[in-house]
Amino acid sequence: MNLNKSILFLLLTLLVRCHVADIKIDTQDSLWSLPLIQGQIKAGDFLGQATSKATLLVLPGGILNLRYTGDVLQKTKKDIFSPIPGGIPIPMFDTVNLITLPVVNNVIIKKAILTNGNYYIQYGHGRSESVQLRMWVPEMTLNNKFINLNLNIPYNGTLPVTGASDKFSFNDIVMIPVNNKIGLHYQAMNANKDVFKMSSMFFIYDQIDFKYIEGFIGQNVYDLQQDSI
Repeated sequence: MNLNKSILFLLLTLLVRCHVADIKIDTQDSLWSLPLIQGQIKAGDFLGQATSKATLLVLPGGILNLRYTGDVLQKTKKDIFSPIPGGIPIPMFDTVNLITLPVVNNVIIKKAILTNGNYYIQYGHGRSESVQLRMWVPEMTLNNKFINLNLNIPYNGTLPVTGASDKFSFNDIVMIPVNNKIGLHYQAMNANKDVFKMSSMFFIYDQIDFKYIEGFIGQNVYDLQQDSI
């Protein structure tokens, strides 16, 4: 990062104590100009104390330029992308459902590789016949194949018929959302290939964690807990 501001302002505001005397101001209308800080420091001392990754350059006209090439933001993955808790069923009201990812801080995800989580579906219908149920997510792939669940739901003699799939791991699933959205699709049909909507369909996950992520972090303020340039 290059800082082309006046070195005098930088040195005084960062490293010099303030000295403000007791002041009495006249009640008449007047304009006052008061010094807020005073002091001195050698630029070479500042450079030596600041960092080994800073260079002080003397430009034409006597202008001093402080060039800093070190890191200015260092955060772990969990500081910015902590695991997203789940547990709340996501209803699938139609056979195609666009779901916005529950991300915060203006994050736009272009690609992510998931880990440390599981997902499954719950279902219900009121038909007295066996049902073939398929659910898939085109934006989430594993081994270059998108998530695709196929369930054979037999009729057990009582209505309504309800149940849930097994749990499946998110580990190594590649997610490429579109505008931070993914599509939850399903298709239900009977033995005669008649397609119909389920009475209830839910997509459930316990958490979403990221092994890898790329995209746009957005404009946010991060508390670095230390002085920095």
